[in-house]
Amino acid sequence: MSMDKSLEKRTRKVFHEIHLDHLSDPDVRERHSKVVDPEIMSLPNDYFSGLTCGDLGCGSAVHGTVNLLSLGAAHVCALDLDDSFIKSAKKRLEDNLDFEGRWTLDIGSLLELPYENERFDFILCAGVIHHVSDDHRAIDEIYRVLKQGGKAYLSVTGGTGLLNRFWMDIARDEYFTSEEMQKIIREGRLEEWLKFQLTDLRENIEIDDDDDSYQSSILFIESLIRLIDNDLVLSIRDVLEAPKYKTYTETQWLTLLSDCGFKEAYRFFKKPKYKNIRKVFAPLYHDYKNPLARVLYGDGSMNVIVTK
Repeated sequence: MSMDKSLEKRTRKVFHEIHLDHLSDPDVRERHSKVVDPEIMSLPNDYFSGLTCGDLGCGSAVHGTVNLLSLGAAHVCALDLDDSFIKSAKKRLEDNLDFEGRWTLDIGSLLELPYENERFDFILCAGVIHHVSDDHRAIDEIYRVLKQGGKAYLSVTGGTGLLNRFWMDIARDEYFTSEEMQKIIREGRLEEWLKFQLTDLRENIEIDDDDDSYQSSILFIESLIRLIDNDLVLSIRDVLEAPKYKTYTETQWLTLLSDCGFKEAYRFFKKPKYKNIRKVFAPLYHDYKNPLARVLYGDGSMNVIVTK
């Protein structure tokens, strides 16, 4: 088994800070707490009622745990790497009296899950596997602790398409080699910096009274400024700051799941509700076969429901 404990610790530290910022923003907190949607996942509306669930790689905001409990799960085991997530997770879960007695917070690695075989009816592991040192081992462990006939929602990032390649290849490379970029983000100035740069650009566009392109350019930049918010910044930080971010084609992802024992798998697509520039692209997340979506995002996000 390949386990890079240094990678795990660095990843946990990055996402601990990002997830605490999630909790301080009501819009971000609400959006991330609706990841699991039975209708979108082609499951009955009462599917989660009475189930024992695992939220593996739950994060310090425990969005998935809140989501599953709200959908009627009997019990959710929320797991992350170290005790840094306990304080914020406990506070959020204790704030909802309906959740009382229905959750536990566990410490452990996705590569060595601290659960007996066939522990869970349903497992949520969204946006975690692409950060680990051994994705095959992680999925093997999920398979082991899932009950026969149980389902899991597993998701990773797609790796093809112009925008995916820009963020995962070019932007991440620039971030890790640019001290200036790192300083802007680590000092929490990214939203302010982006808006300032766009404002400065607007002021320096050459005025041409005989050309409608001037006014159109001004309106375009002003729209961009309004479409930058904290949610967008947190998404950018997620992409740039993660120590490892493996990407997959549809064939690679489905083959990996099959190799680990999951013979029944299907993809599903959703259209998240954003209040920033991603609102423009949200329809393409849902319709990944759209010609523009194929150019920008390739195979799209790899959201999959698997059955053991």
